[in-house]
Amino acid sequence: MPGCNINSVSQWQDMAANLTCKRNFVRQDPPLLFNMELDSREYIFMDPESERYQEIVTQISKLVRDHESSIDVVESELDKPDIPELQPCCNPPTCSWVYDK
Repeated sequence: MPGCNINSVSQWQDMAANLTCKRNFVRQDPPLLFNMELDSREYIFMDPESERYQEIVTQISKLVRDHESSIDVVESELDKPDIPELQPCCNPPTCSWVYDK
């Protein structure tokens, strides 16, 4: 898939929803956390049952909630007409846009 050719809002939404642009993401549940002071190479993840792990997850969850509640609702860029310059580029810096005229 050279460059993820996205030509419409629906394709952009599909790409964003499915993360199909040369990336294979795996959601870890529970999240993998590492003690960077003891394990800077991230070889050994923290025990999800440990008290410290629970404290960190609780703190992160609170920060995410606080952040999400601070976001102002704005007009969706995806609902606007197709603008080539706003389409995602999956192979920077070689991205180019073709203008249909």
